[in-house]
Amino acid sequence: MKYNKFLLLTCLSLLMIACSDDDEKTNTTSATIQFEERELEIKESANLVQIPLVITGETNGTIQIKVTMKENSSNFKLDEDIIITSEYITVPAGVETVNFETRLIVENIEMEMGRYITFEIEEVKGATKGANTTCTLNIEENNLLEGTYTMSGYNVFDMATTQMTVKIEAVEGSDDKLKVDFGYGGTATMEYWESDEPGVYYLEMSAL
Repeated sequence: MKYNKFLLLTCLSLLMIACSDDDEKTNTTSATIQFEERELEIKESANLVQIPLVITGETNGTIQIKVTMKENSSNFKLDEDIIITSEYITVPAGVETVNFETRLIVENIEMEMGRYITFEIEEVKGATKGANTTCTLNIEENNLLEGTYTMSGYNVFDMATTQMTVKIEAVEGSDDKLKVDFGYGGTATMEYWESDEPGVYYLEMSAL
């Protein structure tokens, strides 16, 4: 009798598994899925990044995709520097947009221009891949010199000292220039470079 009960429970379990598979019917239409953009700009300080994927065409079932890291510029390690929160994404019928999510731990004190990470749609079930099968995240470096400062100086004629508050911002796309706002309705460009001592920079600005 005990064996009969065990056999009955096993059969019921298999039946429930089969029903569960039937409930998630795989899409059979000619839908496509791809990244919305081939490239995205992100801040170095970004921790959680969501990358949109778009589905084109009507769907009558689920689509499952696998996204992986294809390459990167800085020897980033998967599951250490780059953490994919869900490698497989299931898209229900009728959904047109879904996000691939990744956590990044890439922020540091170095100025490393040109860093990037590329993700790739590796597998698709229930649809075909569109044209944008990869998406590259271009990392915008933090500039540690940005901020508000008090500058001190003196008049070369009477040696009187003076102070002023200035705002320093990075020049987009440059790794050796800063924009200085003196608060008088204009800005000046300042060049900078790192000294032999880590974290210490020289700044040079032409006379106005």
